[in-house]
Amino acid sequence: MGKAWVKRWSPRLEDGMGSLIPALKITSKGSIERITWNLSPSKSHAIRWLALGAQSKQDVVLQGLQNAGQDIVSMRRCLGQMGVHITDIGPDGEALETSTNHDDQPAEGSVAWKIHGVGPHGLKPPISVLHAGNSGTALRILMALCARFEVPVMLDGDASLRSRNHDVMIGTLKQMGIKVSHGAGVEGLPLLVEGPWSPPASLELDVSTSSQPMTAWHLAAPALPTEMKVHAVGQGVSLRHSGLTQALCERTGAASNLHDGQLKPWVPSLGDATVELPLDASMLSFACLAARVSGAFVELNGLPEP
Repeated sequence: MGKAWVKRWSPRLEDGMGSLIPALKITSKGSIERITWNLSPSKSHAIRWLALGAQSKQDVVLQGLQNAGQDIVSMRRCLGQMGVHITDIGPDGEALETSTNHDDQPAEGSVAWKIHGVGPHGLKPPISVLHAGNSGTALRILMALCARFEVPVMLDGDASLRSRNHDVMIGTLKQMGIKVSHGAGVEGLPLLVEGPWSPPASLELDVSTSSQPMTAWHLAAPALPTEMKVHAVGQGVSLRHSGLTQALCERTGAASNLHDGQLKPWVPSLGDATVELPLDASMLSFACLAARVSGAFVELNGLPEP
């Protein structure tokens, strides 16, 4: 490659066109002695709590969200589109103002979110596309939450989420009497769903590839018009995640026989309306990798619960 070309397209060029190509600058590891690594909160807990808090009739505060990842933010944004107001809380407990032109990101300095619950039947149909970003969990929960609406709702995600298989969740929507239309071929999104739902006495659900559809219907159950039995088909996977969903639902007042697949409507409620989110254990490996590659001392903001 000629030197003139390299100079012209250098990202550091001061008096020329410069490069429009994204560039990664790598510095010597000798310049790094210590890294402060802030683990993000568990997105599995946060996304589920957002869905439950939104359907409560109280204000629910989620603590530990200062390093919230984009999957959590995507769920927050979509709930906001459905009429759920969420207030950012600062380190001293003060309410923070959020910019209206900030891509729906949390306010700077936010360490906690206060969800102003609208009740099981208080969610409103969004007037624009619900974009779940890269979160399959958020997408499937949103699919189930939107099944109650009598108007069409469009859901979408990023390129990665578009390429994933959504057949199991779509199949359950159809069993619920929901009209569903989506693209053909490699991309299963965007997806158009139109209710209202008409729950069957028994819903068959394939759990052999993912626990997310089971989680989705558990979290949408507060607004069910009637009881429904979910019949799991196949060898279940991600049992830890489905177990987490059941535990959180029961903690907020759901019937204790969720493990049998029996879903009944309820109003999510918390005696202590403050929830401390655990750190995300799955992100600890990246901190270990950073220490290994850089040879630097990595200081964590805490350790995930075992």
